[in-house]
Amino acid sequence: MPPALQSIWFVPHVLVYFTGYSALLLAAVAAGAYLARPGGTVPIENPAGAKSIGYQALMHGLIVAGYLLMTAGLILGAVWAKEAWGNYWTWDPKENWALISWLTYTMYFHVRRLPGWGDRGSAWLAIIAFGIVIFTYLGIVVLPTADTSAHVYQ
Repeated sequence: MPPALQSIWFVPHVLVYFTGYSALLLAAVAAGAYLARPGGTVPIENPAGAKSIGYQALMHGLIVAGYLLMTAGLILGAVWAKEAWGNYWTWDPKENWALISWLTYTMYFHVRRLPGWGDRGSAWLAIIAFGIVIFTYLGIVVLPTADTSAHVYQ
């Protein structure tokens, strides 16, 4: 493994991000379900008895969890970068797109309550934001600057 990957920060950074990405994937699925069936619910079992939650509320809760995990992943990545390369942020393509992903979900929190935006707009933004996450994770290698990225290992 490259020396930068031989760090105690590698595993926590990756695990936190993957867990956050998983929550955001489920949020995008809930958003799609909401767009298909706005009144639909998901049954939730708890010790007090069965209950249900609407797709929109489920989507929002998953985005909150995913956003918090992405935030932790950014912080862990910055600490790891400081140890590996001497800087917290190097404006690497992967770092830039991770920031764009995070800012897109930040925008979700800011616009979801704007008049005229509504639940449908929030659901569409959740799907678009997850598309940006997918590009951040998989699409970086197609950028012309991918060869200079510290995050592309070949």
